Amino acid sequence: MMMFLVYFLISAAALALLLFSAYILIFVRSGRCGKINKALLTEYAHRGLFGGDVPENSLAAFKNARDAGYGIELDLQLSGDGTVMVFHDYTLIRMTGKEGKLSEKTAAELSALTLGDSDQHIPTFREVLELVDGKVPILIELKGEDLNSSLCERAAEILKDYLGDYCIESFNPLLIKSIKKYLPDVYTGQLYTNVCRDKKKYSPLNILLSLMAFNFIAKPDFIAYNKEDRSSIPVKLACGLYRAPRFVWTVKTESELKDAVKYGECPIFEAPAAEDENEAKKMKIGLFSDSHYSSALLTCGVRYNSLSLDKIRNGYEEFSRCGCDLVICLGDLTDSEEDHLEETRRLGEIADIMSAFPFPTLCLMGNHDAFAFTEEEFYSVLGEDKRPGRIDT
Repeated sequence: MMMFLVYFLISAAALALLLFSAYILIFVRSGRCGKINKALLTEYAHRGLFGGDVPENSLAAFKNARDAGYGIELDLQLSGDGTVMVFHDYTLIRMTGKEGKLSEKTAAELSALTLGDSDQHIPTFREVLELVDGKVPILIELKGEDLNSSLCERAAEILKDYLGDYCIESFNPLLIKSIKKYLPDVYTGQLYTNVCRDKKKYSPLNILLSLMAFNFIAKPDFIAYNKEDRSSIPVKLACGLYRAPRFVWTVKTESELKDAVKYGECPIFEAPAAEDENEAKKMKIGLFSDSHYSSALLTCGVRYNSLSLDKIRNGYEEFSRCGCDLVICLGDLTDSEEDHLEETRRLGEIADIMSAFPFPTLCLMGNHDAFAFTEEEFYSVLGEDKRPGRIDT
């Protein structure tokens, strides 16, 4: 019995090692590593440059991106009569307010629908290519819920006469494999996210997709991954070990754009400057306090939970680095007259140090109850527009 158990454990270990080796050497391996068209390794406006009155995946959004010199990311699906349309969702409700699936409508019916409250319609792929006219690269996502790959043949039929730069990606590895039958030299990418996490379901298919285990079918040239999965093992293997170029989605802030540059990624972005402009308007408050009752201020700004003189002196550099607009010192008094006098003296020394800071400062003294205000109460006085984001140190 003991020998049987030993043989079983050895066999199981050998099988696990074999499967792991196959995963690394075969399943997760990316495609060819030949010459790359560097024009494709750029920034892509996610569904065009949209916002305000300009809806996503519209001719207006694509014109904005083209005129700004950005690459364009867009989504392809087939209408009910086999026309290649540019639209993201499988259903129409979010963007048009109409019920039903895009695949159930004819091209004429779809073109008659407007996107949101705009005057823009759902464009055909041909309309978009005529608009872009090779001026910027295009990143094309092939949409597909099932094993039907007829979209690939129709899209390839249109692309064979297009002279501009483009590359193709999909979450569906079968579509990547299929498009290469019609466009053998096309630059392709595997879209990736942790499907088990996103769908909260650990089915065998979701596990294999989350492991990027179908790369041996798709043989992608690049990996376009969710920014949350930058450090995942499949991404590290495909992009690190096999050196597949990195595309990342969806970049929405200036800091995320800087991260993409730092990691050598091609960002698929949505107007990051707009969000950061709003963030820049928020006031940053620096806080020195030894009171845990100052709940409103301790949820924001830069903070030091200490009133030691050394911390106050060192805080100057930290607050300067973080670009504080205001530095506040809260002195927490007790009911003891002796402690009260000592705290007052110490706060006077702190005020002298803070007076040299090159930004506005405020020193406050009070007992526990004085600082037991809520965040809503605090900003009802200071003003909601002064509510800052939090930077901990």
